[in-house]
Amino acid sequence: MRRIGLGEASELKWVQPKKLQRVFHLLSGEEVVGTLEWKSSFGSLATGRAAGEEWTFKRGGFLSPYVSLRYFGTETDYARFSVSWGNGVLKLPTGRTFLWTKKGVWSPEYSFLDADGSSLLTFRRFSGLFKMEATASVSEKARELRELPLLLLLGWYTVLLMAYESAAAGAAASSAY
Repeated sequence: MRRIGLGEASELKWVQPKKLQRVFHLLSGEEVVGTLEWKSSFGSLATGRAAGEEWTFKRGGFLSPYVSLRYFGTETDYARFSVSWGNGVLKLPTGRTFLWTKKGVWSPEYSFLDADGSSLLTFRRFSGLFKMEATASVSEKARELRELPLLLLLGWYTVLLMAYESAAAGAAASSAY
């Protein structure tokens, strides 16, 4: 896996190599530059790898949902990403803040914005039969960010988590009748 760095393509792609498996590859062209893998078919724990970094992500909270971010192998949260109704805030221990927004209903786009509101990274999800994939458009400003690998992993994790939870809620509602 190659490190994501300056001069990368402005569009990356998240793909699911095998249907029904919760394993995803981040591609720059044809080259894998990151991975995101759920530990089981149930639950929210996933491991992401990109640019020589390894993270775990896990959903928590009920009334106030959040995602905990940890360096792989540690038991202490590095940061928490608060998400509600598709929007959220990521506050890093460095003091840096990133905003998460959702636009659209039928084919939504999800974006990380800088604290000043400028777009850094946008995810456009598309689904095939039993597969979920997306493009990740990276702004020039974002390519210079040290946090870019983390944002790419966390953003895709969040998009998938929302899709999985929406599907589970729909299945539960349909079985109630």
